[in-house]
Amino acid sequence: AKAARAIASEINDQSGIAFTSQIISIAHENLNQLPEALRALQESIEICTELDEKDRLEELYNSLGTIQLGQGKRHEAMKSYFTSLSILKHQQTRTKALSYHMLGKVYFELNQPAKALQYLDTALLIAKNLRMIERIYEIHEMKSRVYEKTSQFKLAYENHVRFSTLKDSVDKLRKAEETRMLEARFESQLKEETIQNLSMKNEARNLQVYLLTAVVMIVLLIALVFFFRYRSNYKMQKSLKELDIAKSSFFINISHEYRTPLS
Repeated sequence: AKAARAIASEINDQSGIAFTSQIISIAHENLNQLPEALRALQESIEICTELDEKDRLEELYNSLGTIQLGQGKRHEAMKSYFTSLSILKHQQTRTKALSYHMLGKVYFELNQPAKALQYLDTALLIAKNLRMIERIYEIHEMKSRVYEKTSQFKLAYENHVRFSTLKDSVDKLRKAEETRMLEARFESQLKEETIQNLSMKNEARNLQVYLLTAVVMIVLLIALVFFFRYRSNYKMQKSLKELDIAKSSFFINISHEYRTPLS
């Protein structure tokens, strides 16, 4: 992320700098390095404010509130959440549901249950409209805690049941999805192994063909060598035989010539 930010700075890509700074902030937050996360996030906020990127600013101020809450700065966190809510007033967004939820949590910690329930109910309404199942059951859990603290045990129990039911359903769906993913990976691996085995068999067959071809070629080459050697020897023997016949004929003629004058 830091390398990407350096590149964005070199080409003066302000939007890219803001985005990479946000990623750097998230990384620091995950490592519990909150001061570093805060600095990177504030840089991103400044750039997005200049660029008037409202969608991103809503998310950034929400993240700022979460970091401040992690530092124990509740009032500063509330201010950041309210700023996030004010950016896109007339839109229902996932970030808005989270901001209302977190405000409900902060008011609960400040021992103001009535305000906590007010913000939690608003968060629940938005979460239901956007079908944010995990956010819904988390809000029900928080409402159960608020009602329990105010001794409204029936409402605490009802919200806890909704929380448990939804959470169990989500967990089952998640496990089913994980199972499907594992099955898909297994089938994919099995197909890869099958393809690999077929490839190895084809390679073995090709190797056998190459070896057989090589053996045939060597046998043919040896046969040709023997054939030419036999042919050469045959011609040589024939020439020697013809030479012997010529010698014999020559000597016969010579002998005849010597005998004839004497007679």
